[in-house]
Amino acid sequence: MIQSRRRLLLVTRNFPPLCGGMERLNWHIAAELSRHFALYVIAPQGAAAQVPDGVRSIEVPLAPLRAFIGHSAWQTWRAARRFRPDVVLAGSGLTAPIALWAARACGAKSAAYVHGLDVAVPHPLYRLLWRPWLRGLDVVIANSRA
Repeated sequence: MIQSRRRLLLVTRNFPPLCGGMERLNWHIAAELSRHFALYVIAPQGAAAQVPDGVRSIEVPLAPLRAFIGHSAWQTWRAARRFRPDVVLAGSGLTAPIALWAARACGAKSAAYVHGLDVAVPHPLYRLLWRPWLRGLDVVIANSRA
């Protein structure tokens, strides 16, 4: 019996064509995961030209932030319901609530890759809203001690 590839949905604001370390890291994460999973990426406008070969993507507006959050939440939920991933991965703490919500909508595992201040940021709104969402994920991977 042939087993189909597992499916993973990645949602992130940090992805090329934006430039920076987190963006390069998320691209490399996508490239490696695409070797082992059928991969779908929700990322900012311009990302479709940058995703690794064989990876499907949906672009959402980068700015303003509330537009990114609203559009990415809606598109991630829709993709989760259609694509039926085994795992929904947030590419940062910012998209962790979206990943958790989408994972619950389709019965997938939820995970986030967090960077430094994603966990330690002192902003009261972030502490009130995002930290509880991070605690609700199945897996949190941190790349620093912050």
